[in-house]
Amino acid sequence: MQDHRTRAIRWPTIVLMVVLTVSMLLVGATLLNKDLLLQQTLNLLLRDHAITLQQLHGLRLGARSAGISSMQVLIPGATTPTHIENLQMSFTLPELLRGRVQGLQIDRVDLHLPESTQAAAMPSSEKAVAAFAMLQALPAFSADIATLHIAPWALESSLNARKDEREFHAQWRAGDLLLALRSNWHDEHFVSSHFIPEISLLEQSSSPAAQTASLLLQSGMQQVLRADLTAHETDGGLLLDGNVQTSLALLNEALESSRIVSNRPVNMTGDLELRVQVTLPQEADMPVPLALTAQPTRGTWTLQGASLDWSLDALSLEGECQPRGECRFAQALTGGLKSSSGPSLSAALPELALPGGVMPTQIWAETHGTLVWATRHWEFDTPQLVLHLPQVRMDERELSARVTLSSLRASGEFSPLRLAQLETAVRLDEVQGLTLPYALPVPTLSATLGWDGTLLTGLSTLQLGERLSLNADLSFDSTTVQGRARVRLPDTRFDADNARLSALLQAAGLPGDILAGSIAAQAELDISRNVTGSLQVSGPIDIQLDGLGGFVGDTAIAGLSTQFRGVFDDNSLRSTGVAALSIDRVDPGVPLQNVKADIALDVAARRLQVTGLSLEVFGGRVMSDGGELALDRGEGMLELQMERIDVERILALGAYEGVQATGLLSGTLPVRLEATGLTVTAGALHAESPGGSIRYEGGAGSGNAAVDFVNTTLSNYRYDALSASVNYLPDGELALGVQMQGVNPDNNPQQRINLNLNISDNIPSLLRSLQAGRSVTEAVEAHLRAR
Repeated sequence: MQDHRTRAIRWPTIVLMVVLTVSMLLVGATLLNKDLLLQQTLNLLLRDHAITLQQLHGLRLGARSAGISSMQVLIPGATTPTHIENLQMSFTLPELLRGRVQGLQIDRVDLHLPESTQAAAMPSSEKAVAAFAMLQALPAFSADIATLHIAPWALESSLNARKDEREFHAQWRAGDLLLALRSNWHDEHFVSSHFIPEISLLEQSSSPAAQTASLLLQSGMQQVLRADLTAHETDGGLLLDGNVQTSLALLNEALESSRIVSNRPVNMTGDLELRVQVTLPQEADMPVPLALTAQPTRGTWTLQGASLDWSLDALSLEGECQPRGECRFAQALTGGLKSSSGPSLSAALPELALPGGVMPTQIWAETHGTLVWATRHWEFDTPQLVLHLPQVRMDERELSARVTLSSLRASGEFSPLRLAQLETAVRLDEVQGLTLPYALPVPTLSATLGWDGTLLTGLSTLQLGERLSLNADLSFDSTTVQGRARVRLPDTRFDADNARLSALLQAAGLPGDILAGSIAAQAELDISRNVTGSLQVSGPIDIQLDGLGGFVGDTAIAGLSTQFRGVFDDNSLRSTGVAALSIDRVDPGVPLQNVKADIALDVAARRLQVTGLSLEVFGGRVMSDGGELALDRGEGMLELQMERIDVERILALGAYEGVQATGLLSGTLPVRLEATGLTVTAGALHAESPGGSIRYEGGAGSGNAAVDFVNTTLSNYRYDALSASVNYLPDGELALGVQMQGVNPDNNPQQRINLNLNISDNIPSLLRSLQAGRSVTEAVEAHLRAR
């Protein structure tokens, strides 16, 4: 190995070297009685390392010892000087003449580190070998510092070091903590004769055998961390191969008890084993190759009171570090994070809780990418990061899903650790455990997100089936806690062949379908924080339904159109006005045509307001001024006005055998909607002038005189007055109490006959019989073709 120089040795070894050099110069200067020469020589030496000697007091010399009462130096970058008290050196004259001393003792060192550091240059093979050589060349066999105080930590410690021609040992103690360093250079013939860096530290080639070192951190009798290092010379430089084992729980406790780290927000447990390989190049300005692998490990992570179980299956980092400290790695990582405290995580970290009580309680990650780690800055770039969510708590249910982040680029800063920028495309799929009422496809979410440290922006698409999608773009300012979202459902058209709703959704078992028409919607939403501190969404929403045709159950619907305009207010929806609803035809078995109504919705109040209702049925009209429906209870009241309902059409629809009737009916039906069903109480109908007729055939000869009289009268009954009471029960039973006045011209046209009839029927059964003779799909398609 070539000779090496050590002008760039870092401050810890510099300070130790300065102390020893001062001691040796002190002996020589005192023997020669040249104090001035000592001061000048020492200043020249320290000037090369930018260290300033400020004070030196109490020089003393004995036959086998020398000392300094106090000295004060200023380390580069520090504003407070380092103070050394009572430095004592012991020696024998033969050792002193050879450049060696027996021991060095210091009562106290108050070491003040630089308050701010720039990106330090990466070490080179030359510097590393020189550092080993400096340990070999230290002129003292032992050094002890009784009290070592390192600022800015309020930490009292001690330091002692021992060396011989083969090994160097150092121990640092602070309370129950012990940090032990051992270095073995495997050189049986080395004899140090030089100790001033300006002359030389090495006069001969080093041994080709590997040099080894180990670092041990203990807390009491427990091993906290152990690191073993082996150094090999290669053609490319110096290969450092190390293995690190640590207990994360003990490491956290040690850092906190030593007050090096206080008020830690994170507490981790588990055992971690790392292997590190670093190749130090020959030149200091060359990149440094670095490789790191981690063994499978598990532990617990406590963050602000929430406990998480974590596991790391595999971690490998291969990359290089630039001369000024920036490192770039290619990364492969698989691991997991699992909550052991369940929903309490949501309370501890409310910003992670999703709407609807959704909270992931277990996460597994897979990624391959590049990690850049600079002095105060980090960047991460990966083509794909997959998050497996095998356990997601949603209310009382357990779900699972997969989130894929594509083209992920993120960057941030250390101290404190924060995310400054994020760009990625998000895809949510493989959702399991989501209980849907029908066989609907699982929604797929795709999004592109951006984050610049303050402003979050995003474009997302929620896909249902093949063509039904919901698009959204988002911007949110974290400093003002305000944002804006634009949500849009593009104009989606349906047809009965290839684009019906069930085909677009690829869904089975739906209670209905849409065969025609189009749907479009959009919303402009503002996001802000309300008085309780929660995020709220508010803004206008517009829903456009145009000519929808389809069915729900056995009820066919055609030509449904409306434009609903409303507003989200504190995460609830309400109408900003009335929406005009029109339906060409509703056919539950009885065709209702030209249905029109004005509706107003208030979700927060659980209220639906209906006004201006009108429709055509049996050749007449049904109208209502309107009413209010309580959505949470399913209750409401409508008073229907019946105008000129054709009795002949009613009987034709019911296909009552042997009965024919004419006439027009009008009246009032008070309809009440209840949770148990629909009821009509004390409804009233009457015949429009001039009345109508009833023909009933096949009812004679019953043997009952009263019945035979009624049947004979109805065989050709002409009525000019008719009134009926109407009652309809929740079970579907319709009860009519009919009173008629008229004549039978075939028997006695001068004799007026009053008839009272009680008629009952089950309307649901009647509708089912009417529906049984038709296909609801064909009924819709037939109406659409006829339009």
